Amino acid sequence: AATLLELTASGVVVVVDDTTGAERWLGARLAALVGDVDEERLKDPTYRESVSVAQRRATHVDHALPARLRQIRVAAGLPVMPVPTVLVVVSTNRPAMLDRIVANVALQDHPNVELVLALHGDGFPAVDPAAPGDMPLTVLRFPSDAVFGHVLSEASARAGGEWVTKMDDDDWYGAEHISDLVLAAGYAGADLVGKGSEFVCLEGADVTIRRGLGAGEAPSRTLSGGTLLVRASVLRDIDGWRGLPRGVDVALIDDVASAGGTLWRTHPFGYLLRRTTGKHTWTVDERYFERQAEQRWDGLALDVAGVCEVSELPSG
Repeated sequence: AATLLELTASGVVVVVDDTTGAERWLGARLAALVGDVDEERLKDPTYRESVSVAQRRATHVDHALPARLRQIRVAAGLPVMPVPTVLVVVSTNRPAMLDRIVANVALQDHPNVELVLALHGDGFPAVDPAAPGDMPLTVLRFPSDAVFGHVLSEASARAGGEWVTKMDDDDWYGAEHISDLVLAAGYAGADLVGKGSEFVCLEGADVTIRRGLGAGEAPSRTLSGGTLLVRASVLRDIDGWRGLPRGVDVALIDDVASAGGTLWRTHPFGYLLRRTTGKHTWTVDERYFERQAEQRWDGLALDVAGVCEVSELPSG
C-alpha cells in the first residue's frame, strides 16, 4: 500500500485489477479510483491525466502527512486547526451573471471560503444577492468608471485569511477548483498558483478544445486570470492589484515574480474558459485558439474538463 500511495501521490496512474480488501489500506475513495480505470481509454492523454489527477487528489487529501495528523487528532479528541481561509474576489459588470458566479463559488468543496462580490457599474438589483448556506458574502458597489485594478484591490483588502483567489463570472469551474489550487500551493511551496487556459469552449464554432498539453505541474508565468490564487501576505507586500483598466492578471504575475515570489501552474481540470464571439479584454479571435488545438470535442464538453454547469447544482 505504501508503494502504491507513493506512485499515486506523484501522479503515476495506478490500475488495480482486484480491489478486494483495498479499502482497509487505501480508503474507499482511492480504492474506487484505482479499481475503476478504463485501460483502453488510457491512450487518450486527457483521460489519462484526469485519472492521474483524481488519484493524486485523493492520495494527498486522505493520506498525506497533514491529513494523517488531522485524522489522529480528531480520533484522539484533540483540537484541530481550521483549513486555510480562501477569499474569492469577483468583479462583474454583468447583472445577468450574478446568480451564476455566486453558485459557482458556493459549489466549491473547500470548507473555508468567503466571497467578496464587486458590482462594477450600473443595472444591478438594489437588493444584494444572498449567499447559499452559511458562506460569508460581502457585496461592494463601484461606479462604472472605477479602475478595474482598484476594484480588485479594494475587494481583496477584505481578506483576513491566508489566500485570495480571483474567479470570473462567465467561465465554468469544478467543485474541486479551489481545493486543488490550495493543494498545489502546499506541495509546490508556491506564493501564486493558477491553471492554464487549456480547456476552451469556442461558442462560435461550437467546440471545446484543449491546448498546451503537458504544461501543468511546473513553475510557470502562463496562468489564466480566472484561476489565480495568491498568498494574502504576498498580495499585501506588493500593495494589491496594479491600478490598470485591463491586464491586471499579467501585472499581478509580474509583480509577484519581481518580489521574489514563487509561481506554479497546476493541472487544468476544473476550469473551462468561455470564449464568446463578443468583445474581450484578451483581444484574439477564435482562430488563435483553433490553431493551438491539440484535441477537440463537439459542443460544450463539461465532463472532459471536469467542470459543472451551475444549473445542475442541488437546491440549498
